[in-house]
Amino acid sequence: MTLLTCLLLLVQDPDRRILQEQIQSLTEAIRESPDKPSLYVERAEKQLQLGDPAKAIADLDGALRLDPKSAGTYKLRGLARFVWARDKAERDESPIDDCDRACADFDEAWKLDAEDDGIMMLKGHALVLKGDHTKDYNAAEAVWWEAKGMYDRAWTLNKDRVGTYVGRAHAYRAASRHGEARDRVEAALDNVAVAIKLEPEEGTHYLLRASIHREAGDDRKAAADYEKALALGCADVASMTHFGGKAKAVLDEKIAAEKNETVARRLKRLRQRLADVERKAGTLATEIGQLIEALSDDSIEKRDEARVKLVTIGEAALPALEKAAAGDSAEVRAHARAIAASSAGRSGIDHRCGESPSPPGGREG
Repeated sequence: MTLLTCLLLLVQDPDRRILQEQIQSLTEAIRESPDKPSLYVERAEKQLQLGDPAKAIADLDGALRLDPKSAGTYKLRGLARFVWARDKAERDESPIDDCDRACADFDEAWKLDAEDDGIMMLKGHALVLKGDHTKDYNAAEAVWWEAKGMYDRAWTLNKDRVGTYVGRAHAYRAASRHGEARDRVEAALDNVAVAIKLEPEEGTHYLLRASIHREAGDDRKAAADYEKALALGCADVASMTHFGGKAKAVLDEKIAAEKNETVARRLKRLRQRLADVERKAGTLATEIGQLIEALSDDSIEKRDEARVKLVTIGEAALPALEKAAAGDSAEVRAHARAIAASSAGRSGIDHRCGESPSPPGGREG
């Protein structure tokens, strides 16, 4: 999963009833003072907390018509557009245009307030998301390096901000899928190590480092970080897959023992998200199995269609393809090896059918 998605799962769960009451009060205030931009901005903040970026963007459009020189309003609209882009990505829709709009807002905000390191941080997040969904490798790599540049600029303004190290780790991790992977993996690990040193009890940092180790082929180090993240009450789809039902069981225990209602609601949201992802993953696994079976179909059209779909699915199909490459059918073995090679090339991950991934030369996490 992406950076902001994981962060939003772990922020304090808002009281929807209170937010709705506040929005209603602000709506009444806007009726009385329609030319006051701060009212639109405040209502947009509540809409964004409520999970409605579209309404937030509409309010911020109104605020900027009244006050087109507000850096904070451009920054907030950029954030709302980024959240909208992230939501589209989770629905398997392209977020690229919305990422570009978010970046344009961050650029306007930066022109008006060049001392706000948070603006560059947010633009870096938007660029990482855009790069993750850019199909052309060279274009994606350029976007990732631009993202790193934003985090570097933010770092020069505030060297103690943990997010700059997390952001750079994400940018290096994304870029490691293409090109000089080993150096980029090590750079990603160096940055997340600083984040962990600054915030040793933040579970998302361990999840990030686990994902870097996992993609580099070091399952032992990934497992250690998944264990640490889970002990801190943090999990994602990759750790859930690693632990099977254990991740959900640990969260259930934490929910039952948690006396703080706000924290309990946050953990329940995470638990529900894991259940939703698990259902989706199960459906995908069934589809992958059916497509692999179709590789031996008598119909050339069905075999070709299955090959195309498996290549499109990409990394998620690799474990099943590796298993099929060691199966009994010579025809399926040949197709599976070719598709796995293509999928691994697209993702930049070193998978070989019938073999373990090459171990990285990295350090201990």
